[in-house]
Amino acid sequence: MVLFEAGKTYLTATITLSNSVHMYLPRNSTLALGDKREDFGPTQATWYLVMFDQCTDCSITGKGRLDGRGRAWVTGRDPGREWIKAVRNFKDPSCVHTFECRPRLLGVKDSSRVHIAGLELFDSIYWTLHIIGSHTVTVQDVAVNNDFEIPNNDGVDIDSSKLVWISGMNITAWDDGMCIKATYPGVSTEDVLVENTTIHSRASAVKVGTEGVANFRNLVFQNIDIVDSHRGLSIQLRDNGTIEDVLFENITMTLRQYVGDEWGNAEPIYITALPRTAGTKNGAISDVTFRDITATAESGILVIGSHDSTVENLAIVNMTLDIEKLTDVPGGVHDLRPSTFDIVHNVSDDAIYLENANHINITNMKVTWGTPRKDTWGQLLNVKPGTVHALTLQGLVAHDESAHPHAHGDGPEARQKLLPVWALTQASRGVVEWVRSLRARASQGSGSLSLQENAATGVQARNAASSASTIVMSLTGIVLAGILVAHLLDFRLIGRLRSSGRATMRKVPR
Repeated sequence: MVLFEAGKTYLTATITLSNSVHMYLPRNSTLALGDKREDFGPTQATWYLVMFDQCTDCSITGKGRLDGRGRAWVTGRDPGREWIKAVRNFKDPSCVHTFECRPRLLGVKDSSRVHIAGLELFDSIYWTLHIIGSHTVTVQDVAVNNDFEIPNNDGVDIDSSKLVWISGMNITAWDDGMCIKATYPGVSTEDVLVENTTIHSRASAVKVGTEGVANFRNLVFQNIDIVDSHRGLSIQLRDNGTIEDVLFENITMTLRQYVGDEWGNAEPIYITALPRTAGTKNGAISDVTFRDITATAESGILVIGSHDSTVENLAIVNMTLDIEKLTDVPGGVHDLRPSTFDIVHNVSDDAIYLENANHINITNMKVTWGTPRKDTWGQLLNVKPGTVHALTLQGLVAHDESAHPHAHGDGPEARQKLLPVWALTQASRGVVEWVRSLRARASQGSGSLSLQENAATGVQARNAASSASTIVMSLTGIVLAGILVAHLLDFRLIGRLRSSGRATMRKVPR
């Protein structure tokens, strides 16, 4: 057990936790990141303020702050990019990119059964919370408050990890708010639940990709509020991994364009499967469901696959999209970075654009075009001829006067055999059952303590504590209960769900 004194600030080099260590950081206590090269290990992979390294049954909790001191790295405004701040970088050969040669804030690396709760992650100079090569990780009631003008300060990066449960976060970041990656070759990212979270991002609020040298499956994002972000829900496949069984549910968002060169065009839903570089072999995207989505945005839905990597089995069910002019930033682009296509200029911003995508179901979607209009606004539905097969439209309605209220592309390709709604919507059933089982198992066991109840009990206990001994006793009980719950959430649960509950998609002949 590591306890820090309340009201103190500790400027420190990397703190590495291993072997069942539990750290408690009370309110008004701060761990601050050093800014000298000698404060960190030999390679960037070890540069964190706090790092769980091969740690099992570990935790960091409390109401204290991890301070990345991003302000100490700022050197002024970025020449030629006045909308962001210029920052200094270490000069180290271990960094893949010289312009991203800075330390991260909090890392969970090659670890298992790790619990993070209650903290404020503040002013990170690079990625804020990085979970890599780990399993059975829970993050609850954590705030990320980063500078909105410092680049590359992602909120959360879940990377080649399994059984990750994130709940109750509030994230403000210049870069992606919640980013799912797979950078360990052959180590997939799967069984991830993100819920009850608010995100404010100058990039993608939620992004799956672009790094995907392994596979992604069973990803659930639900009950999320996206506020004044540059792009909403994004799946970007650029490498040879596959992405399947993804559910976005009960999500509200307001999307606006920002001045600058950030990726995006204020799209509420953005799905692309394109080669990163010439000769890159892409994987595939399949079985993705968006349900109960409410969006106000300056642009529409963009779905673009490639000839060798089409988007398959996509469902959009119960969506309201208000397309509004919120800024004077011009649109009219398909921003396909990073890819061999880069940015496609002089195109219309359609409510729905489809290219190289098959078995698409759009059910109960309402689109409203606001006033004043943008000159780049296009059509309700734009289907690139000859590239889309098995398109189902039921209840697609444009309210008020749109830019072009007719549907474009109503040719033979758009009228091929249609995939029944019931067949397509079953694609996400396996993921939904996984969520239900996850919650049920977490609420069972000795004392019927759920992880949420443990966290709440811990907060009450810590607030009432009047001595270090009381804190130790309360925290020990919480950790033991948390470990018990974590043991319940093991791979066998997911394996049983996959073998028994996962729906089989019925393909429709072309």
